[in-house]
Amino acid sequence: MKKSLLALPLGLAFIMAGQSAFATTGTINFQGRIDSSTCPIDVIDPATSAPGGPITIGYPNTNQFPTSGSESVGKTFQLKLTPGGGCVVPPGSTAATVMFSAVHGGVGPGNELYALKPLTGVAQGIAVAIKDNLGALIPNGVASRAYPISITDPSTLAFHAVYKSFAPPSGLTAGPAEADINFTVTII
Repeated sequence: MKKSLLALPLGLAFIMAGQSAFATTGTINFQGRIDSSTCPIDVIDPATSAPGGPITIGYPNTNQFPTSGSESVGKTFQLKLTPGGGCVVPPGSTAATVMFSAVHGGVGPGNELYALKPLTGVAQGIAVAIKDNLGALIPNGVASRAYPISITDPSTLAFHAVYKSFAPPSGLTAGPAEADINFTVTII
């Protein structure tokens, strides 16, 4: 009888050891992103006060560009900087500049305009131009003038986007006119 009781615990030990031999392995995929931005910035459509986009410039006709350098009416938009929530404005900073960079490159004289996305049937001879709130052109890849900002209150930086022709009227064609433009805000 003692032999059978000793065999029972030894048998259970072998069964338990056998189960661990059937373990499986797998892979866990981790995803995320590390940002260097210290300040949340919202793109605001002033007509609706809604954050986000897209910003609709309008639907001008090709005959509204009678010469190279002609501009459409366009659309005002704002960048809103809100202190707090990760936004650190260094003490003594009272201004910010914004540099816009065309995802699809610069076009026009000195590549100062923002090229359109290469969509099927894209408009030709037209690009996006961005101006500051005083009407001065902000060339592709060049910092804007300094805008005053607050260390404690939300600050809005106003800009105006237009379509601008860089070709004579004979070089213009109608079609989709969308542009992707990155921006970098530098607090000074």
